[in-house]
Amino acid sequence: MSASVEVPLRPARRIFVAHPAIIFAALSMLFGTAIVFLTAPLRGPDEAAHFLRAYGFAQGDFLTSQADSAGRKGVFLPADLHREFAAFETANASERRTHWSREARLAKRATDGSAVAPAQVFVRYEGSEGYSPISYLPQVVGALVAQVIDFDFTATLMLMRLAGLAAFTAIIAGAIAIVPCFRWSFLAIAMLPAALYGRAVISADGATLACAMMATAIALRVALGGREPPARQAMWMTLAALTKPPTLLLVLLAPLGRRLKDWRTIALVVLPALVAAAAWIAATSGDVATWRIAELTGRDVAEFTPAAKLSYLWEHPLHFPVAALGTLKEAGELWRQMIGVLGLFDTVLQLWTYPVITALVLAACLTPIDASPALRRRIAAIAGVTAAAYLLGVFVIFYLIWTPADAEQVWGVQGRYFIPVLPLVAVVFSMTKFGPGEAMRARAALGAAILSGLASVEAILRTDWNFWG
Repeated sequence: MSASVEVPLRPARRIFVAHPAIIFAALSMLFGTAIVFLTAPLRGPDEAAHFLRAYGFAQGDFLTSQADSAGRKGVFLPADLHREFAAFETANASERRTHWSREARLAKRATDGSAVAPAQVFVRYEGSEGYSPISYLPQVVGALVAQVIDFDFTATLMLMRLAGLAAFTAIIAGAIAIVPCFRWSFLAIAMLPAALYGRAVISADGATLACAMMATAIALRVALGGREPPARQAMWMTLAALTKPPTLLLVLLAPLGRRLKDWRTIALVVLPALVAAAAWIAATSGDVATWRIAELTGRDVAEFTPAAKLSYLWEHPLHFPVAALGTLKEAGELWRQMIGVLGLFDTVLQLWTYPVITALVLAACLTPIDASPALRRRIAAIAGVTAAAYLLGVFVIFYLIWTPADAEQVWGVQGRYFIPVLPLVAVVFSMTKFGPGEAMRARAALGAAILSGLASVEAILRTDWNFWG
């Protein structure tokens, strides 16, 4: 009887199977590229505003210095680019469900038909003026390259999308590569349909999730004994803080792996993010285009300033908690949005995919930490406090700048805003002593990732292309 001989894996295959970062990068680029080209221009959530802000940065408009006669900030677009931009924006506003190449032809026809037109047209940012360049760096590079090549609007937008997808995929893959224990959790979360879509269209969501994941991965690495220069951790904390205001609260992760007596090191990690965020808010005057909500509600714009809202809250201290609880009545819808409600919030996945993806991601997140009970409790506690602070921060920000004084809910809160703290929720789950083994977690993460990609593509084909008739 001959002894069985184990045939070793080929080196390339062994590397692929052993490294979730490589698997993530492959799946993200595969499904992300499909979404880039299948999604009609400006069909991403607030993509028109984000396109304008990224294009404005490419034009050197860093501090939103250009404004119309009413003081509303914006950017000048070349006339030909503006005609195509306006044609797509009008098509989306009228909810036409036609294939984007037809819309491109309509836009081109509008461009060809104009006889005399100004060389440039002023377009308002409408809500994106407060974002920093960190939110759009890859897309800005894409816009600059498109200008050199003299691309039309559609080609410019697609190049900007691809640049964002590639850059944010690379950052998240780096986070997956360095994080201890939670690689499959990170992979499953980063491949959620809403997360995948957010980095495949022009949006601040891609940069926010990528920087937040890297900052979280470095904090966990330090907590579990890994060596990371404080300057590198400070850099990623700062980059995360400059993508969206709530991510500033990730500085609460700084004490992970450090004693309180190491306050100098903790300060080195935390202060750059605090200073950078404060400086950017001061430089832009915290402009979030509150005139939009004033026009929508017919109220005085001064009512939506943080000072006015804090004054109202002083007299009605229960209004915020009551409004927040009112928002949580829509927890089911927020959950669906967090998993994946795409497009202009009208592109939904097949109903059965939401619970299946959720269950697979939860299975991938049941990751025990190989550390002492005391260290596990410390890590889970800090992660939980940071996640709770982030969630509260989202509600507070939208309450202060977006919610009318007599509203029963906090306006503007969307499920996709909570994705950046899902890795911290996974860390809290690590307190459990029970869960699937490494192989099962890998299968759950891969199943969630592949299903997320396929479900996203199917939803776009069904909604935008009427693919299934």
